Amino acid sequence: MRLNELLTLNDAFAGSRILQAGVRLGIFDVLATRDMTASQLAATLDLDSRATWILCNALVALGLLELGTIGGDVGQIYRNSPAASKWLCKTSGTDFSGKVRFDALLWDIWGKLEESVRSGRAARTPDMFQNDPVETEQFILAMHALVKARGDGPVMARHPLVAGARTILDIGTGPGTYPIAFCEANQSLHAVLFDLPNTLVVTRKVVDQSSCRDRLTLVAGDYRYDTLPGGFDVVFLSNIIHGEDETNNVILMKKIKNALNPGGYVVVKDHILDNTGTNPPGGAIFSVQMLLSTTGRDYTGDEVMGWMKEAGFGRSWVENQEPPLTSRLVIGQIP
Repeated sequence: MRLNELLTLNDAFAGSRILQAGVRLGIFDVLATRDMTASQLAATLDLDSRATWILCNALVALGLLELGTIGGDVGQIYRNSPAASKWLCKTSGTDFSGKVRFDALLWDIWGKLEESVRSGRAARTPDMFQNDPVETEQFILAMHALVKARGDGPVMARHPLVAGARTILDIGTGPGTYPIAFCEANQSLHAVLFDLPNTLVVTRKVVDQSSCRDRLTLVAGDYRYDTLPGGFDVVFLSNIIHGEDETNNVILMKKIKNALNPGGYVVVKDHILDNTGTNPPGGAIFSVQMLLSTTGRDYTGDEVMGWMKEAGFGRSWVENQEPPLTSRLVIGQIP
């Protein structure tokens, strides 16, 4: 690594905070309506004019805003860049701002990383953002924004095990983005969306907008303590295991086995690491976030297949995925 690369890495937090401030203050949404000067933005959003000018100039430097023209000359009037218009405006069909808003909530816990490394404990109580309805909605809609923006759902819906299923259980469904995509692609599929009660309040809002809502059933429960519904061809588990420790994941695999029809499959989609624990880099970095907020981490394919074997699954294997999917799959089949 060269010095300039190290400096960029060290200073990366500044760009993140500038982006997050722009989203949380509503700058991109206001500029989606018309171009404005910093003073006009400040008046519209009840901000300080000088500080708004400084922030907008930084957003220009980051490629998120552009300078407009006044009388043919470049002037201090601002408009959204194409990237901001596509990804950071609520009116966009590819709005990603929910994920940015959620990541802003994590700022304080990242400041406690050294403490967590010393103690081995999370920097916040692992509650899956269930204690505050506002945090719950931001967390769930952030997951929805991420999957929708990347287009993961339709890609995953084409997987042969998903496309060939008649019944699917999605554990920890969150916003229900995946089962909605599955049912939209497979007209004979019925899906059960299983999650915590507070989460399902948000899930219902997303499901009610779907054309396949009649084939989506919401079931409230906690997979740690409750028996799972049964009778499924496939159980889908997306980004769940990284929030749990090894013991809880083995218990969960045993519950999943009992929820499957004979010959059924579990499809685990997650940041699956290689056996060094360092690749892919995004997974190794995400493990640190899990240290800060859960009792889990990212796991290797061998670890996940070991849980499946202990739970009584027959064969299991790891599958790499093509973009836009950034996760790998670990699949297990019961006899």
